[in-house]
Amino acid sequence: DGCLWDTNGHIFYSPLPCCVPLPGFENIRFCVSQYDDKDRVLLRNLCFVLGAKFVEKLTKKVTHLICKFTYGTKYEAACKWGKQCITAEWIYECVSQ
Repeated sequence: DGCLWDTNGHIFYSPLPCCVPLPGFENIRFCVSQYDDKDRVLLRNLCFVLGAKFVEKLTKKVTHLICKFTYGTKYEAACKWGKQCITAEWIYECVSQ
């Protein structure tokens, strides 16, 4: 992006303070919506390290939709199918806890 990013305190740029894979994440299948390409790659890598599955296409096999906002076609479909809609911060908090 032509600039240096502040990496202090962000989970992507520090050792994970949890067991890897994170217990309980092996049965989670994430899909992402409303995040830019850079964040998608970082989220996909984090989910992989934590032991979860990560898919680009929302299907009924997805257990959690990672989305920034409470609108959009993926969000509406996830709600209709009874899927958990979370933000990336939820994953960071799981790691922190």
